[in-house]
Amino acid sequence: MALNKIATEEKAEIIAANLKAECPVIELCERKIENGYEGGGGDTVSVKTVDYGFVYKSTNGDMTDKDMTTGSIKTPVRVDFMTNPVELESKDHNLNLEDFDIQIVRPRISLLASQVNEDVIGTGIRAASNAIVLTTPNDAKFGVLARMIAMVKQSRVGDRIGGVISPSVEAIVADNGSNQFGSHQTLGMKMWDGKVKTFGGINWITSSDVPMLENPQAIAGATLVAPITNGAKFININFTGAVVLKKYTPFTIAGINMVDAYGKNQAKARTFIVAADVTSAGGNTSVPVAPVWWSRDEAFGLKNASSAGVAGAKAEFPLAAKTYYVGGVWASKAVAFASLKPAALEGGVVTAGSNVDGVNVLMTAQANATKFRSVHRWDVLVGSEPIYQQGACGLYVPVE
Repeated sequence: MALNKIATEEKAEIIAANLKAECPVIELCERKIENGYEGGGGDTVSVKTVDYGFVYKSTNGDMTDKDMTTGSIKTPVRVDFMTNPVELESKDHNLNLEDFDIQIVRPRISLLASQVNEDVIGTGIRAASNAIVLTTPNDAKFGVLARMIAMVKQSRVGDRIGGVISPSVEAIVADNGSNQFGSHQTLGMKMWDGKVKTFGGINWITSSDVPMLENPQAIAGATLVAPITNGAKFININFTGAVVLKKYTPFTIAGINMVDAYGKNQAKARTFIVAADVTSAGGNTSVPVAPVWWSRDEAFGLKNASSAGVAGAKAEFPLAAKTYYVGGVWASKAVAFASLKPAALEGGVVTAGSNVDGVNVLMTAQANATKFRSVHRWDVLVGSEPIYQQGACGLYVPVE
């Protein structure tokens, strides 16, 4: 078969459509691209987001929603290259588009979808400025989900809200729902019918890409070294002994509270999420987190903490030394997502691209006549970033 028959726009569209279907989590994110980019991975683009602006103090010193400037800002999102290599026999290219979809794309798209899901779900979790930690799996009930929804709605960040939990947690919640509704036992299960569920007016997604946090270290005696620099991506914490902090570990710092979209203090401890694994012998340790803005910055800073904290303030790590499923709820504007067209390769290859509702896929094909096969690559250039952290809440459910 001629090389130009291998990669076509119709096939690329099928790949993009399947990827979008396998990644419903991206529907929970802000996706207004301000400027496009075509090129390799590791580049930064911009997503346009709402700027809730300044909140001024009234004459008596209280914070008020009045006299507020609003507009929009460009939020930088780093996009990275992800690929799914596929080797096909010559006979596979004779398939009609429907069979190509069923026999080739659907069984093979999961690897690429898993990469995208993991990135976006991880960002939603890192964005959380609040977290619910359950003591036992059986505590995962509809009431907990409703509580998380209420927390996010109270932040006043956007009107679209979604949640992500693991299939195992879904089973626990559904079972609790069946028991909760007594004689109407099927109601609990019906609420979880299908890949995307609806509860409390939001979309719930179950995904095997929800991370597991395995046996986090129980930590005591941790304090803030110095006030946090505005916009900092690291918080310096003093540990009295050696520590191993695992990615997605939540913690709070005394005196630093949550704020709403207007920057108003919510009088509830603000949660920070460890963004990457940290190993330290103790003492002053830089802990990576999503950017902390305790004061609005003209260039970018969207206030997400009530204060910078004070030296010596106690840091609390609430997780026990057990394994947790980690999920979350966030408003659409809490996380920005970008999907851009990768650059086409040169030399003996044919490429075709497609954009399906903001999800870009580049299909690259190169024939190997000696083996009667062709090598395919399905490439994406995607990324996600925390934006309004006050609009996200994490959920930690112990594994049985």
